Amino acid sequence: VSSQNPQDLCPHNIVTMAFSNSSHRDKDAISVALMKDVVKLIRNSKEQDLNHWLDLFLSLYGENARLSLPTTCAWSLHNKSDQWTHEQSFVILDLMLCFDLSSDVLEKGEIGATFSGSLFDHATTRSLWISKDKKMVTTLCPDDCYNDAWGRAGGPARSNNLYMSV
Repeated sequence: VSSQNPQDLCPHNIVTMAFSNSSHRDKDAISVALMKDVVKLIRNSKEQDLNHWLDLFLSLYGENARLSLPTTCAWSLHNKSDQWTHEQSFVILDLMLCFDLSSDVLEKGEIGATFSGSLFDHATTRSLWISKDKKMVTTLCPDDCYNDAWGRAGGPARSNNLYMSV
């Protein structure tokens, strides 16, 4: 699947600081017409693995299921504190999986993930800042440290601009 304009894949941007959200599933999916074309293309192909994957997908999500558009999230730590330890996670609840956003990876730059956000519940937990002496906990770091976050989701209206190249 490709787009005439790459921005059509993910037109909605969010940029925040001290970001967190509650558990949710994105509602971004390709159009019904495009899904029919995708199924037809896969069924007419000789790719057994791809046909097997489609069979599994449809058995899990139903014959009326549509493929999701990609969601991308990225996090970047703004400042580092010598007095406070940061604790935060990106959680995929259905899979019992989480990324430790407070690991030393963020101290070296940015971490990001692109995934099918309409297939499972996910969330970014609230930041906790724990004093090095472990006597205080806060959600806002007194040393002006926070986790910058940005995200981009597809949007159902944009899926009409996608086309298949065969």
